Amino acid sequence: MSTPGLAEIEPLDFAYTSTSLNDVYALSFDHALELLEASGGHVEGDTVRIPIQQPQRVLLEVSFEGIYPIDQHHPVNRRTPLSLRDEAEFAFDGVGFVVDGWAASLDGEYHVLGIEVYIDGVLT
Repeated sequence: MSTPGLAEIEPLDFAYTSTSLNDVYALSFDHALELLEASGGHVEGDTVRIPIQQPQRVLLEVSFEGIYPIDQHHPVNRRTPLSLRDEAEFAFDGVGFVVDGWAASLDGEYHVLGIEVYIDGVLT
């Protein structure tokens, strides 16, 4: 089953690979059937039988105990793109922050982008 607009590119290999979206679909489907059978299900032709299972509780995993987001700031105006020489600066109190973003090529070429992050004047 295709998503509208993908049909033209589904048979094309990803850059630097010999794998297409169609290959990925088939591989994912095969893995799903293997997992189903490993979990007690059965595949018979076009029929797939999925066993009913009772949910099992799992232990809570805590990655950063005692650390919680307390605020969200957007110091860079998201509607005004940064050029390659622009800087963004912000202050925060806490134990961490996240910097995210995206890049788009206006000339259709590949570019390598980098970011330097300084914390208290030290390149991190």
